[in-house]
Amino acid sequence: MKEKQDKAAVIYQKMMSSEKELKDRKGKGPTHVQQMPSTFNLQEFTTKTKDNPLTAALRENFDKDITHKAAWDYMTLKQSADEFEKLKQNRDYGVTSAQTSFRKCVFCDSNAVFFCYQCKAAFCQMCRANYHDKLPVSKDHSVKDLKSVNPSAFQLVCSEHKAEYTYYCVSCKTLVCSTCVTTVHTGHEMSEIKRKAEEIKKIARSKLANMKEKLHRLSKLVEKTKSVHIPHLDEESEDAITSIRTIENDVHNIIKTKADIKTNEIEDKQNWTKEELQSTYHNNKRTFKKQTAVGESLQTLLSEEHAVSFLVSYQTLERDLYELTGEILEDKELNAIKPPDLVAFLDEIVYSIEEYKKSLETGAAK
Repeated sequence: MKEKQDKAAVIYQKMMSSEKELKDRKGKGPTHVQQMPSTFNLQEFTTKTKDNPLTAALRENFDKDITHKAAWDYMTLKQSADEFEKLKQNRDYGVTSAQTSFRKCVFCDSNAVFFCYQCKAAFCQMCRANYHDKLPVSKDHSVKDLKSVNPSAFQLVCSEHKAEYTYYCVSCKTLVCSTCVTTVHTGHEMSEIKRKAEEIKKIARSKLANMKEKLHRLSKLVEKTKSVHIPHLDEESEDAITSIRTIENDVHNIIKTKADIKTNEIEDKQNWTKEELQSTYHNNKRTFKKQTAVGESLQTLLSEEHAVSFLVSYQTLERDLYELTGEILEDKELNAIKPPDLVAFLDEIVYSIEEYKKSLETGAAK
């Protein structure tokens, strides 16, 4: 708890130390800490600064009066500090004010639409026609549309001495007023502003011409990349892929052809062997059926007691009775169908692919 309180106190003191810097900017920026209103409460602070690292510390580690004062100080200081940082982004607070004033008509304070470089003032369309362009002293001035005026034109006086520029310091490469010449830029090489402007314009024109020439070349290159290089790249890629797919299909056909030959050899042998087996099967089946019937007749005949009848019948039956011996009772061993020599099979495929490769090389050479 003590550590949190000390941390909060340090942060609060650090905020308050910025009050002096804010006071030094009096008249050019936001004011310092304002007086706390009687209606302010800690809940308001919490609502506005939900993720503020001081919130918890202010709630837990300060008594009521100090907490409220610290919260109010923080809110007003934070607002002033944010505005102060925005001011620091400009070299001088007067620049922002000057830019704002140049957006208003110098005669009627309505929104300006023109800017006079000699008068260093802006005015509306009506005031230009009724006043500026009718005065002999200003009717020939250089007047431009305010939207086309470079923002730097709003600061046509020395920011340090608030005086008009009189010379261009060659040594420092900057515009200076008469006071600058006798102080900071004493002894520096000076040039007339108009002459220096013409000199720099000449250099700028040369750079612009060179830039336009290079931009023209770049434009042609961009167009060529779009209309030639990219389509050509797509076409070349498509041709390369087509070639690869063609070789893939050709090699696949080579392998398939060799595989089909070996497959047909095995299937032919299978069909021939199967025909032999089926022939043997049908012959043995017929013999089995016929001899089974003969055997049953012989079994019946053996029960005949009349000798003459037995002998007559047996002589007739004997013609169909023969001994079931020899090859008919042998289980013939089949010729096994073995896989082909796979190494030799692969060698055949490789050889065919090598021949295909040679044909490609011969075609490429032509």
